[in-house]
Amino acid sequence: MYPDKCTKSKLNSFMGTSKFICNHYLDLKDKYYNELNINYNISDMKKDIR
Repeated sequence: MYPDKCTKSKLNSFMGTSKFICNHYLDLKDKYYNELNINYNISDMKKDIR
């Protein structure tokens, strides 16, 4: 079973948004660790999203 054009567009949009958020928090985690020696964990990320 393959998605139609509309469903495929929605899936691509969702995946792109998820990847953007993931990359943002990976960059933020690296920055905090390298510059401030702070371990930025998943619970901190969840607090930021709210």
